[in-house]
Amino acid sequence: GKYKVNKNVKLEEFDWVRKAYEKRGITVISSSHVQNLVDGKYEWVITLGKALQNKTTRELEGIFFADLNYSSISELCSGISLGEKGYIYVLDSGGNLIYHPQQQLLYSGLKLEKIQEVLDCKGNSFVTDDGKLYSISKSKETGWMVVGVSYTEDLLKNRDKTTALYLFSAMLI
Repeated sequence: GKYKVNKNVKLEEFDWVRKAYEKRGITVISSSHVQNLVDGKYEWVITLGKALQNKTTRELEGIFFADLNYSSISELCSGISLGEKGYIYVLDSGGNLIYHPQQQLLYSGLKLEKIQEVLDCKGNSFVTDDGKLYSISKSKETGWMVVGVSYTEDLLKNRDKTTALYLFSAMLI
């Protein structure tokens, strides 16, 4: 079907639009947000935007953008298993959330995440006092960070299972 632009929305009010104009031709990536540019559609997305420059005058003449459907990212990320309670989340280079499985709880302040600790981490992992292991993988291309949160108790359970399986196999042999 045909889509209509939501006339109540001003494109220049979006943070990713301002950033795209500031970067002049470099693609910018938004954090997750509800896209309401299309009338009647309100989906969680991540937006890639790029300002379009006139090659002759170098003036900015518009913006090209593409939305990544948040549910697709969520489906991909939720398929990764980190023990019974483990999960992953994704940050951009500035520490803004791209994806988190409990995003609404974070936005409402009911859940806290160790984002500053992730940004300050010199290596690629750290363990918190409450027994969570944070593993960090950073993309050189986008600056995005994929953060895996696992619980040491889950890891120890798996270690015990592996040890028992090894001993059982050794006894059979």
